[in-house]
Amino acid sequence: MRILGILIEAKELNITAISKRASLNHSATMSHLKVLKSVGLINEKTFGRIRIFSFNFKDERAMIFADLFNRFASQTPEDRDLNESTRIVGPDSRAKARA
Repeated sequence: MRILGILIEAKELNITAISKRASLNHSATMSHLKVLKSVGLINEKTFGRIRIFSFNFKDERAMIFADLFNRFASQTPEDRDLNESTRIVGPDSRAKARA
């Protein structure tokens, strides 16, 4: 989620910049990027040894995530606290709480 949010905001970045912004090491970042690319949420361009990653704004699923990210990013911390306190708890979460 963090990497997708970073790419939504930055448009394009290399792996080093993504790693630094996400506070992840190079290997972990690369693993996440491979998965995100395999499901079509991000794109990759290669210029020699340099690999540039970008959010796939043409993918419908990716755009749903981008919309949610932008809505969350535009909320104030108070709005987020209110959303947490009014969240509807489903039957699965109640079962987990009892375990």
